[in-house]
Amino acid sequence: MPNLAVYAASKAFLLSYSRALSVELQTTGIQVTTVCPFWIKDTEFVDKAKETDRHKVYRDMPGATNAKHVAETSLLAAKSGTVVCTPDPVSRMHRIVASLLPHWLLARVCK
Repeated sequence: MPNLAVYAASKAFLLSYSRALSVELQTTGIQVTTVCPFWIKDTEFVDKAKETDRHKVYRDMPGATNAKHVAETSLLAAKSGTVVCTPDPVSRMHRIVASLLPHWLLARVCK
């Protein structure tokens, strides 16, 4: 994610860490579900992203979802034992595309 390198790196770490924990804790009965939503419009995050957006990339947040939908979908995913939950159409599409395309190309497209 150009212009959000630290944020993107943190999310990548959490995704990898959560996947590893899910496997490590499998025999203990503890389940781990990682929630990977797209932008959530009814939080402070979107306002902060707009404030610091020097390149005017994050203006309208098309496809942003709301916190209630993310929470409900994520809880259902966790109850069903899902390891990675992409609770909205944009995050699901991104996950599919990111699994098919090399990261260097995605970074250029998202620039």
